[in-house]
Amino acid sequence: MFSCEASFLRILIILFISTNFLAATGDKVRINDIKKLFDNFHSVQPGALYRSAQLKPSRLRKYIQKFGIKSVINLRGVNEKTKWWQAEKAILEKLNVHYYNIPFSASHFSSKENLHKLLYLYKYAPKPILIHCRDGADRSGEAAALWVLEQQGKRKKDALKHLSIKYGYLRFRRPEKYFLISIWQGEKWLNQKYDPESYASKIRHS
Repeated sequence: MFSCEASFLRILIILFISTNFLAATGDKVRINDIKKLFDNFHSVQPGALYRSAQLKPSRLRKYIQKFGIKSVINLRGVNEKTKWWQAEKAILEKLNVHYYNIPFSASHFSSKENLHKLLYLYKYAPKPILIHCRDGADRSGEAAALWVLEQQGKRKKDALKHLSIKYGYLRFRRPEKYFLISIWQGEKWLNQKYDPESYASKIRHS
């Protein structure tokens, strides 16, 4: 129940910010605008990486065709018995889009193995890439921030912008994601010094 309440809160936040922006710019709120809010679709690097929430097959098809997406990285992991995963896999096969599954956690530090898998795909998966989780906030934000650091070579300040209320990310609920990006020092550090258990302990006692 708490998870559902958190998702609803994120939707309200995104709705509030976006409708106020539309009002400020004098635009009318249209049905398509509302759909985009629930999609939580954004460009991380145009032509290279995009991020979103879990998309309905029709919406996924639209974005793939519009942006020429060649790979989708599902940060929820393989869920063979669920309808959403089956539908996503089917539409991607039909559109000849590469499909990768990495089981990131929304509420815990990502494992070293999964972080390595993500960074590998960033280097070698056909682009443009779409990354998504359920709400497009926590796991997608973390993954987007890592792209900014590792693929674009930008500053942490720029990477941390992808973990913000704009995307529905609530730092007080998921401090692990923000903490990881704030201490990130590259792949060598990931191999040699990354210690999620000690970081989790620090957060619990802070």
